Amino acid sequence: MRWLHKVLGTVCAPLFLLWLISGGVMIFCSFPRLGDKDLPLQDTLAASVALPSEATLLAKLQPGEELTALALTTHCGKPVWRVETSEGGYLWHADSLLTTATDSVPEAWYEQYASRFSSAPIVAVDTIRHIDTWTPYPRVKKDLPLYRYRFDDSEGTYLYLSSQTGDAVQLCTRSERIGASCGTIPHMFYYWWLRQNRTAWLWVISIFASLAVIAAFTGLYLGIRLYVRMWRRTKRLRSPYKRQKTLLWHLVGGVIFGLSLTLFALSGVMSLYDLPSWIVPQHETETKRKEAQVAEAPQLGRSDTYDYRLLLGLVGVQQITWRSYGGHPYYEVQRHGQLESWDALGEAPQPLHLTEEDIKAKLTPVLGTSDMQIELMDHYDNYYVSLNNLYELPIYRISAQDKESSRLYISPTTGETRYYSLNGRVKKWLYPFCHNLRIGFFAEHPTLRIICMLVLVLGGLVVSVSGVVLGFRYLRRVIRRAKSRHNK
Repeated sequence: MRWLHKVLGTVCAPLFLLWLISGGVMIFCSFPRLGDKDLPLQDTLAASVALPSEATLLAKLQPGEELTALALTTHCGKPVWRVETSEGGYLWHADSLLTTATDSVPEAWYEQYASRFSSAPIVAVDTIRHIDTWTPYPRVKKDLPLYRYRFDDSEGTYLYLSSQTGDAVQLCTRSERIGASCGTIPHMFYYWWLRQNRTAWLWVISIFASLAVIAAFTGLYLGIRLYVRMWRRTKRLRSPYKRQKTLLWHLVGGVIFGLSLTLFALSGVMSLYDLPSWIVPQHETETKRKEAQVAEAPQLGRSDTYDYRLLLGLVGVQQITWRSYGGHPYYEVQRHGQLESWDALGEAPQPLHLTEEDIKAKLTPVLGTSDMQIELMDHYDNYYVSLNNLYELPIYRISAQDKESSRLYISPTTGETRYYSLNGRVKKWLYPFCHNLRIGFFAEHPTLRIICMLVLVLGGLVVSVSGVVLGFRYLRRVIRRAKSRHNK
């Protein structure tokens, strides 16, 4: 086992050094994301547009064609209907309901829309024909080629627009790019030439992380075994490497931080995969998750709902999406870049508030049981937690007595649902807790979490730096022996 640890440690010590330094950066700097930055910049819906009734919209569909999604929004500055049916997707002009091409984007639109993101002049426009460092996700391929706008501002802003839809794909500044170059990119191997092939990317991370798990665990075992032997001989916990300082630091650091390094590597690779069912059985987890989270078909033409056009009386409406939760219709309205949910029942718009009856109506057929405990939770727990206080509170927490021991968290104001089986909750303790300490306690004590993370990073650096030195010495000895044999 010593030989195995020596060989794998030589290979993995530089990896741990890379992961720990970049992970320390990630505590303070994340990978740049567009997020909701584009929402406030979208066009508003004019109340003066002559919009059709819901009955007229339904009459537009072919016989037997079922409506699955509906939204009133804008496309390249013009109001349109985005329609999804059992037969496909359509884009209709808002007033005439005439079909428009989904990929029809006027050339003038790109620069006009890009100028909304910065008041600084555009110094260059690049055509990106493959995903690059700042758009490393395979899903972006459908938007290629991308148009990258570079602004002459102090932040060094880059904006990526889809050539297919004219929508923003990515927005990043110079400081965000520097932080990601030192943090997320080396930590997660977010190199575009590797990330564009998800299978290869997963294999590379899985192999390296698995070797790191073995290296850290064997080192922890050898270190503990050495101290046990010393205790049996001398009845004192002492290291035999008093004069060999590098070995001493590696041994002491490995015994103290070896478990955290093992769990760090293991949780990193497990973040990419589901927890095997032989550890915690799964029955219908994926089916229940999809059914609990899937958007229901919109309900148009009901006699107990008000005219959707009343919503245009609200200020700054940018988009209206028809939603339903457990048969309860509502509208998701985007205003001033914020998403709001408005109850569709009644005679006038009112903010949505889902009741326990709505929750049961939705979940009983999904979970196959009405035996569930519903409580309104006003604090984070270990499974519903945000380190930046971004998750909504209060939230419905539902515990069901089914085969999966299902746990769900449902927003009373939007219907947004998070589903965890027992398998998923066990995995939560492996990742993200063992990787970045994301649990309810540390969400309430963020400073303590950062201190603990930095202590673990610094302790891991002691082990990895000493491991790099020892690995270099080991390689040097191997090379010398090989040369001496060759000379003989």
